[in-house]
Amino acid sequence: MTGNSYKTDSLKTEQSRHEQKNRTMTTIVVRHKVGDFNTWFQGHEDRKRVFAPAINSFKTLRDANDPNSIALVIEVTDMEKLQSIIDDPANAELQKKHTVLRPITISLPVDI
Repeated sequence: MTGNSYKTDSLKTEQSRHEQKNRTMTTIVVRHKVGDFNTWFQGHEDRKRVFAPAINSFKTLRDANDPNSIALVIEVTDMEKLQSIIDDPANAELQKKHTVLRPITISLPVDI
């Protein structure tokens, strides 16, 4: 590998980071209930993997009065893709495994 190849690879990596950082992101809140919090919680890595194509990051919140009520604060990079992931029948089995209960409610920002 030559020095130029390394620099090119390094520049591509920096460009990719820059492009990802500058994507338009929308913060949303997703709420749903689960049948069992501990079972759902163990699926964290699955959620990261499944939602990765549509989001930048997410935070998990648990209702103080209902331990099986979940809220996710998500930095979305592609809203259409996120909705298709949620609605994809192929992910229904994963939702079942993680005890996700419908409805899944999505709240969007309001410009004031």
